[in-house]
Amino acid sequence: MWPTLMKLWLALSGNTPRGFAPRRRRAFRRPDSRPCLEALEDRCLLNAGYLDPTFGAAGAGLVTTPIAVINNSDGQGIGQRVLIQSDGKVLAFADGGVARYNTDGSLDTSFGSGGIANSYANGAALQSDGKILLASRSGSGGFSLERLNSNGSLDASFGNQGVVTTSFTATTAATQVVVQPDGKIVLAGDGGVKGGQYYGAFELARYNADGSLDTSFGQQGKVTTFFGRFQVSTQALLLQANGELIVAGDIPLVGPQEWLMARYNTNGRLDTTFGNKGIVTTPSGSNGIGSASVDGAVLYPNAGTPNDGKIAIVGTNASLSSSPLLARFNTNGSLDTTFGSGGFVPLAIGPFGVTFDSRGRFMVAGFGSVELERLNPDGTPDTTFGSGGVVTPGLPPGTHGDGLAIYPSTGTDTADYGKIAVVGGVGGTNTPGLNGFMVARFLPSAPPSAPNFVVSGPSSATAGAPISVTVTATDANGNVLTNYTGTVDFADFASLDPRAVLPANYTFTAADQGVHTFAVTFYKAGASVYPSQAIYQALFVADTATPSMNGRQVSILVNPGPVAQIFLVNAPSSITSGTSFQLSFSAVDAYGNAASFTDTVHFTSSDPNATLPSDETPKNGQNLGTFILRTTGTQTITMTDINDPSLFVTITIQVT
Repeated sequence: MWPTLMKLWLALSGNTPRGFAPRRRRAFRRPDSRPCLEALEDRCLLNAGYLDPTFGAAGAGLVTTPIAVINNSDGQGIGQRVLIQSDGKVLAFADGGVARYNTDGSLDTSFGSGGIANSYANGAALQSDGKILLASRSGSGGFSLERLNSNGSLDASFGNQGVVTTSFTATTAATQVVVQPDGKIVLAGDGGVKGGQYYGAFELARYNADGSLDTSFGQQGKVTTFFGRFQVSTQALLLQANGELIVAGDIPLVGPQEWLMARYNTNGRLDTTFGNKGIVTTPSGSNGIGSASVDGAVLYPNAGTPNDGKIAIVGTNASLSSSPLLARFNTNGSLDTTFGSGGFVPLAIGPFGVTFDSRGRFMVAGFGSVELERLNPDGTPDTTFGSGGVVTPGLPPGTHGDGLAIYPSTGTDTADYGKIAVVGGVGGTNTPGLNGFMVARFLPSAPPSAPNFVVSGPSSATAGAPISVTVTATDANGNVLTNYTGTVDFADFASLDPRAVLPANYTFTAADQGVHTFAVTFYKAGASVYPSQAIYQALFVADTATPSMNGRQVSILVNPGPVAQIFLVNAPSSITSGTSFQLSFSAVDAYGNAASFTDTVHFTSSDPNATLPSDETPKNGQNLGTFILRTTGTQTITMTDINDPSLFVTITIQVT
């Protein structure tokens, strides 16, 4: 999900959005020798990334959707889970809502409101009848389980008008959910705080199909496995063919850095044949935070092989490798030393999830830039996939993934069998997801060589100012198609800039000779005084009749325009005479973007006895000097730009 520092801040400050249990994701970067889309004079080709051109507009292979986050009005959702329905529709779950997409990537307006249901999910599962289960944190600090009808409305026949809450002795949040073949539902989560201290535990609850607790499981339907007075993170809940349950997680903050696994019998008791009395720990051998992180787990399917039921984990563990890895455990919980090098294989990407495809190959998805890595069942790279087993789509910095699913080989959507869906977000490189909720779809194999477009334009733009972008039609060998007369359409990261003005569909003429220049205008600035928080835009182009003929330009940095307004921020409505207070400074361009201010401001007041700051050149967000108003009644403070007196702001304060 979010980078390590952001999640540490959330955990320590308590500023976690409702329903959101932070997990750690590290944007591990492969060496520079990895394959990537080659940029020539700010040009970029698309097909090298395996993105599915039939998903999303303009052959982009992805869609972005704004989803407002309740506890962060500036955020737009962080995609966390993705599920594929039998009809091929995509369910994407964020901390701000649940969205459903049609097979072409358009929002399914028959779901929720305009394609989005206002529900929350850390974990999600589909029932066989098409109803949707959502696991999260209740308002009182326990498990929350919601069930939605297939149209996105709450299922009033389930629990209390569609919602079930379950409390434990410690605060907790449900992060995982599975549905048993008998229709019973199991949630898993991690202990939070008890008696003012961390309460490190795996928490489980099992429910009957109507939402009531299954009292035959554990203690009246609940199970707690306590590890210690430190934080424990639950990252996977696996259902074995025999009905036993495996929970995998780790210790993300202060405490022994290690992987944790526990296996439970069908009655909720620890299976003592697994590990040490039902528990397996894999210490990192280091006290460094993040030195042992579970980022996904999967069970080998029962396929009549010696590996049936074995457990694969992706993540990091310093005792096994200094790099991200995939490790395999035997059915008794011991590390399978016949796999790779002593039980593990290194990964080329920093993972956030793992699953199997229909041929038993591992599909691992990476956090940074939504990379994919495919490995054979024995852990060797599948060299038929991308370059050395890795596909890198070349998306802008800050684009990330956090949920992974493969289209099943059953169901009615036969056209998309085996394709790979990833959900995540787009945003600044250190705060990914805060500016857009994203779903991308990948092809399982490289598309054949085909004509495409080269998109050439500046790498930066100014908000509100058009830029020129040239689109060139080329054949598979890069030669200009001077006889191209097709029609093209355009798309961008819509969630980043809903006001962006893109070219209308255009039909190339013979006079174009395969080359045409268009005007594009962006209004949402992404530049930041902190480069790691910069937000990049992208432009996609495709032939409307043949979307596989496409191109794009990524990493367009939009800078704010000139200052259009200045503000005094955090002004009190009233103040006691003689009491000092402070105000903050803000400057924006004509489109509301925070703008760089380099002039000097001067302060005046209707109060002749006021104490005001000296003239200064403030920066955005800076606290100004001390203000004191002494004359009772309604008083004003005015801040004026000395260099441009048309820029000023006046505030009113009641002095008592």
